[in-house]
Amino acid sequence: MKPAWEIVITVAALTLQVNALEGKTEAAKYRERMDQVQDLQYDLSDAIAQKSSGKAIEASENIRALLQEDLDYWIKQKIDDAIGYGKSSVNYSSALAEDAKRQDFASAMATYNKLQSTCCSCHDAHPEKRAKAN
Repeated sequence: MKPAWEIVITVAALTLQVNALEGKTEAAKYRERMDQVQDLQYDLSDAIAQKSSGKAIEASENIRALLQEDLDYWIKQKIDDAIGYGKSSVNYSSALAEDAKRQDFASAMATYNKLQSTCCSCHDAHPEKRAKAN
C-alpha cells in the first residue's frame, strides 16, 4: 500500500497534466496522452522486470485512465477499429494491475506484451488520419 503522501503527489501530478491539456484541440490532447502512455509503459516494463508490485499497479492504473480517455475520443470520432483497439487496451491495462496485485509477474509480462501489440496495431492503422478535425 502506498503512503498517503505518494497518492496525493500522484493525483496532483495527474491534475496538473489534465489542466495543461485544457484549451487544446482533442487531437492535441490525444497526442499528449499517447506521449504520457509511452512514458508510463517504460515505467511499467521496468516495474515488471524489478517485480515491483506497487510501481506496476500505479503505472497500469495511470495507463488505464489515459487509455480510457483515448477510447472515449475514438467513440466520439466513430472510428470502429480504434474503438476495438481502445477497448482491448483498457482491458489489458486493467488486467496488468490485477496481475501486479497478485504479484504474478510472468502473467503481467505476457499481458504487457499483448498491450504493446495492441498499441502497435492501432498506431499502424493511423486512426488519427481519419479523425474529424476539432
